[in-house]
Amino acid sequence: MTELKKRIPALCLMAAMLFFCAQNVFAGSEDFTDAEPFALSPALDAPLAVAGVASCVTGILLQKLCPLPDADASFESYKLSDVNALDAFFARPYNSVLNTLGDVTCVLDVALPAMILGIEWWACSNFPAREFAVAGLMYAESFALSWGIKNILKFAVHRVRPYMYFGECEPGAMESKDFEFSWPSGHSTNVFMSAAFTSYMFCKYYPDSSWRIPVVAISYSLAFGTAALRMASGNHFLTDVLSGAVLGSACGFLVPFAHSLLAKSRDRKKTENETFNLQFLPGAVNVSIKL
Repeated sequence: MTELKKRIPALCLMAAMLFFCAQNVFAGSEDFTDAEPFALSPALDAPLAVAGVASCVTGILLQKLCPLPDADASFESYKLSDVNALDAFFARPYNSVLNTLGDVTCVLDVALPAMILGIEWWACSNFPAREFAVAGLMYAESFALSWGIKNILKFAVHRVRPYMYFGECEPGAMESKDFEFSWPSGHSTNVFMSAAFTSYMFCKYYPDSSWRIPVVAISYSLAFGTAALRMASGNHFLTDVLSGAVLGSACGFLVPFAHSLLAKSRDRKKTENETFNLQFLPGAVNVSIKL
């Protein structure tokens, strides 16, 4: 609780700075696309929602109900020589300052989609309110899938965090058993999910915007920065953050991509229905065929 209280002012300050800077940036962005690039459907969203909730519940139950190995309080059984050369090279001891910075950048990146769309709607009047439900549901599905799968993998592998090989650990990590949930990196999973989602979503909603590249750059800068901080703080090996990046990116891209395919199918059917139009008028019959 003490560590959390120390991080709250930094999180609030960083979020406020990003919000007001982004408000000025997006004030001049191009108009929202005329088309609706994403569509919802029970046939798609029900399975995604069920899979997301099921994976989250499974991950939580596994970690809460199944026994976990105890830590070696003497740290003698943790030898860096037992780790592969690549991960051992990038392994670092625990650093509380870098750990806090990694939490800050993670929160900012995960909140980025809501901040961008909120600014476009509130400050720029450039985002229709009806699309919040669509974007919000897609983001929730992406987050739930990545978060649940990540937790299941953490429990299945039980990889010890790098700081344990340096004779120290994060306060409370031994008691909570968090010391053995190194792979895959949860922070990296979250930020790369958000970066992939934000980049794809913004480019679809604002296809002609000159801020597409900056949005993508900001999203992935926060993601790569968070991954680097998680390694530098001693929380993860290189392969942990790479695996988290792959998992997060897949969930953050595939979910909105599937909804975009659904929207294209909807538009195609709508166009096909409009290609033949038969009207009965007084004294005449009007037939229009659209090629």
